[in-house]
Amino acid sequence: MDTDFRVGADVACSDGPAGKLRQLVVDPAADSVTHLVVESQQHFGIPVLVPRDKVARADQDQVTLSCTQAELQQMDPFERVMTPGAQIQPGIVGTAAPSLFPAPGLGITPMEGPAGPVSASAPMMPMMEEVVPQGEVVIGHDSLVQASDGDVGRVEDLVTDPGTGRLTHLVVRSGHLWAKHTFHLPATAVASVEEDRVHLRLTQAEVESVAREQQATDDDRADDRR
Repeated sequence: MDTDFRVGADVACSDGPAGKLRQLVVDPAADSVTHLVVESQQHFGIPVLVPRDKVARADQDQVTLSCTQAELQQMDPFERVMTPGAQIQPGIVGTAAPSLFPAPGLGITPMEGPAGPVSASAPMMPMMEEVVPQGEVVIGHDSLVQASDGDVGRVEDLVTDPGTGRLTHLVVRSGHLWAKHTFHLPATAVASVEEDRVHLRLTQAEVESVAREQQATDDDRADDRR
């Protein structure tokens, strides 16, 4: 049976709750999930990188890890603060975060006051680094899914082979809040994956045809159960 990763699902260790599944780290070259980003209760909600081989089982409701809560505490953080002036290393994605205090000797700019020049500090902006392995990308719950001729929806789930971690299906969420629906696309429909974006080989019309066929099949099954 395939492994279904739903971003936002509960995550549990072998000996108790772990947190929430926040994002997935994907190797685009191999079309496979390599790590889970877990908002860990053991790290006070700070996200950590969990290797995929630590997954015992996963479905839409919960991801169960083979490691203990103590072992989860020892795993690498997904984010870290980069000091002002430091350079972002290859394979690390940086996002700006507000500074609470200016760094000593930094951010001092002269200003003209009534009695002459005065100094005013302009706080430097430290960065939050996402520690992503070189050559890999992060896919989240709302990552954009694009057909060859336009947008078709957002990522809902990633379904993978439990043995290899390779992507078998992409679950796409389309429509509005009051009329949204989901459908599966085979991994062969995926042309490429980049940060928070999935590109398909299909056109919008072809994706719509797949979605309609699945909806018709689901409706027939519902009728059979009545």
